[in-house]
Amino acid sequence: MKNLNMFCLTLEPSHYKFIKDLGYAPVGLGDKIFNQDWFSDKSGKSISEKNKYYSEYTFHYWLWKNYLDQMDDNWIGFCQYKKFWSLKGIKFENMDIESINEHALKKIPIEYEKYEAILTEPTFVNQWKVMKFIKMGLSLFIKNPILIFNKNKRNLNFHFDLMHGEKKLSRAIDLLDDAIKMILENLLIAKYHLMLTLWLFVNQRIN
Repeated sequence: MKNLNMFCLTLEPSHYKFIKDLGYAPVGLGDKIFNQDWFSDKSGKSISEKNKYYSEYTFHYWLWKNYLDQMDDNWIGFCQYKKFWSLKGIKFENMDIESINEHALKKIPIEYEKYEAILTEPTFVNQWKVMKFIKMGLSLFIKNPILIFNKNKRNLNFHFDLMHGEKKLSRAIDLLDDAIKMILENLLIAKYHLMLTLWLFVNQRIN
């Protein structure tokens, strides 16, 4: 019995058959036109205009505000058209369309039922190659050149500025209550370089 609702997010309408063949719910984001067979973040309570800054999170917001109360009590998961869940360690060079369908997660094993959420392996955001950092955020390095030479200065706050726009996270934190603000500000200081990729997660609904 299927116990997982997996939403697969993409920017390309041509991915529809591939996603459906996996047994996943197709989600179309971005500026291209998707027909009514797709889930989208553009109706109801929506922040779809912010997709270029926050990517998959605009659909997470849409699901929360518009669709979550219509879903059953099964697990809810998110993946991308090129990034999938699997319970097996698979080398990238050995992957093709057939092996994705074979290994992609379709059902949550019974031994996972005691958990509330499943996350990916953590990512260390200070480990990328310098040229990739510079290509994506040259202005940040011009303002603070030490980031080029000292990877310990590349913390979560730096990563968010790089990927989503400078100071956007800081301004968002300023709107929060003082207690939550303090927790987040401590999380973003230099000693933290570890990020859980929350856009790829599975979560169990709890009533």
